[in-house]
Amino acid sequence: TASFAGASDSAAIEVTAATLDSIDVTPSHPAAALGTLQAFTATGTYTDGTTQELTTAATWSTSSSAIATVSNAGGSHGLATTVAVGTATITAALGGVSGSTTFTVSAADLVEIAVSPDVASIAKGTTLAFSALALFTDGTRQILTDQVTWSSSDDGVAAVSNAAASRGLVTGVEVGSVTLTASFAGASDSAAIEVTAATLDSIDVTPFAASIARGTELQFWAQGNYSDGSTQDLTSEVTWSSSNSNVATISNAAGSRGLATGADMGTATITAALAGVSESVELEVTAAVLDSIQVTPENPSVPAGASHAFRALGLFSDGGTQDITELVTWSSSDPTVATVSNAAESKGLVQCVRNGTTQVGATLSGKSTTTTLTVTAKALASIDVSPAPASVPAGFSLTLRAVGAYTDGSTRDLTAEVVWTSSNPCVARVSNSAATRGRATGRVPGTATITATLAERSGSTLLTVTNETLSSIVLEPANVVLSVGGTQPMLAWGHFSNGSVVDVTREAHWQVTPNSIACVGNWPTNKGLVTARRIGHATIRARIWNRLGTASLSVSGP
Repeated sequence: TASFAGASDSAAIEVTAATLDSIDVTPSHPAAALGTLQAFTATGTYTDGTTQELTTAATWSTSSSAIATVSNAGGSHGLATTVAVGTATITAALGGVSGSTTFTVSAADLVEIAVSPDVASIAKGTTLAFSALALFTDGTRQILTDQVTWSSSDDGVAAVSNAAASRGLVTGVEVGSVTLTASFAGASDSAAIEVTAATLDSIDVTPFAASIARGTELQFWAQGNYSDGSTQDLTSEVTWSSSNSNVATISNAAGSRGLATGADMGTATITAALAGVSESVELEVTAAVLDSIQVTPENPSVPAGASHAFRALGLFSDGGTQDITELVTWSSSDPTVATVSNAAESKGLVQCVRNGTTQVGATLSGKSTTTTLTVTAKALASIDVSPAPASVPAGFSLTLRAVGAYTDGSTRDLTAEVVWTSSNPCVARVSNSAATRGRATGRVPGTATITATLAERSGSTLLTVTNETLSSIVLEPANVVLSVGGTQPMLAWGHFSNGSVVDVTREAHWQVTPNSIACVGNWPTNKGLVTARRIGHATIRARIWNRLGTASLSVSGP
């Protein structure tokens, strides 16, 4: 129980007899360039199938301090420093149990730094997190958000943090425009930030109506709708609360804000509040028990050296299903063939080490399943980038695709694995961020060669950025009919002055009016996704600059 000024709250803690069975060190078999740092995480798996992060509790060691050292100091447990080119084994140990992974320090040189997002608008008084991705001469990429030096062209308009826990976090101080710069080892990149005077009108919380089984988790998101028509992700800024913590709790801790946990059967109201504005949704916690687990994809074949993400779907006794990828304990029957991560940010991510087969397993609450992963020795022969050639108006973007052709004649989508680069970032940039990888954005009219590189193979396309202007926006579908709780993905088509039609779904700012009837996503993962909230009629809007597209929405009873 925690008490303060006459108020208190309690949490139930169960101490089990489970003992530590194994330790998983992630990332698995990483490579980093000399002069950079690499953070490792230790995750413990216990005899009852539960997992726990042990990064700060474990004792870290290196097989060769001449190659890389690893920290046991407070605030930097598991942080490895590169010393010389070579390979070292990084180990985490606790209570007689240990786990390890190899760490390769390369001689690769830094090619460029890419700041993401490269253009942003935030309301005065709010914050936005930026990231920095480094690309190296050997084709590898590293997230250097915590290693670059961040600066703002005007701290009086927008200030950026270089503090350990909040590096790259920008705060809007006053209305105006600034340039945000990230610098590292002589390289730098910038982003344009506009701080507006917009005020928060409303908050949309998604999912709108959800049901989870007792003991499972669900991530909630908060989107702010501002007076100038803009939207902003406020998940990490709002204060989250539950009307009944005996039924469901929700986190306000850094790294897990908005994560709800079902404690007992019943219904709780989940609320997100900021600056006097709030929004609530209902969360039902059921007594359903887990019947079985499905792992997808089933029996895949992946080349050695590649990574592959598995998902776990729980099938419950009430007929419901739930994504339990983050809840299950993942395992590999032969870690010499492939390792699988149980770390919070990479659960189910497999690193293929050598050719062979291994059983990838997922276990939760006494239920388990496996699928066969075949790691092949086939080599990557070439990479094809499409469309080729490509064209996009300045200020807009399109998604490029990279497909690898292998020596055995097979092909594989490599869009999320290749390193994307632009020959002329002033004309066009291309994203290496997880949610938008391969997304090329035209900045000014001209041409740029966009290249995808992996394992010393590359493919490219010529991207022409035109100076066409946006004439109108057409939404598809034009008339949407949903029942309460239903969803509809929307598309926004931009019609340009040269007669071309471009998908501008990602560029548009989406709104539903009134938002009491439905909400619509503006995050990279759910742009244009409409969720019906209450019975009634509403208008779906997509705006880019002074162009507006609309669609009608009718919501009926469930």
